[in-house]
Amino acid sequence: MKVLIIDDNPASRRYTGMALEEAGILYEAVDRASDARQLLKATEGYGFDVMLLDVELPGTQGPEFLSELRAEGHPIPVIFVTARESVEDRVQSLNLGADDYIVKPFEFAELVARLRAVLRRCPRGVPVQVADLPIDAELRRVDRGE
Repeated sequence: MKVLIIDDNPASRRYTGMALEEAGILYEAVDRASDARQLLKATEGYGFDVMLLDVELPGTQGPEFLSELRAEGHPIPVIFVTARESVEDRVQSLNLGADDYIVKPFEFAELVARLRAVLRRCPRGVPVQVADLPIDAELRRVDRGE
């Protein structure tokens, strides 16, 4: 599993990273949506299995970024990780296309359990190889040679 953390608070990024490291989960962390978009573009959207997204970000806010991703048809599972705890915020986030919502501060075990639960519900396709043809069903792409 590889997780993309998007959070503008350095302490929060460190804390979340510690939780993931303790569970043996790989991650990359950025502090704004524009940096996350560059990483997703560089990996064609398939370099990460799940995204942990803060609501309050400089520039593009978390909900706005999620709306853009979903409008583009991006399938990455998203868990909002935020200090906002109102039912209204949770409902709005889930209605925008978030797969889960966790309130800071959280316990390491709960975060890891939620990540695994989201991935169980949002399985990603396994690449298939037939002779010299790699087939990616999710991308609907078959490559041959160069």
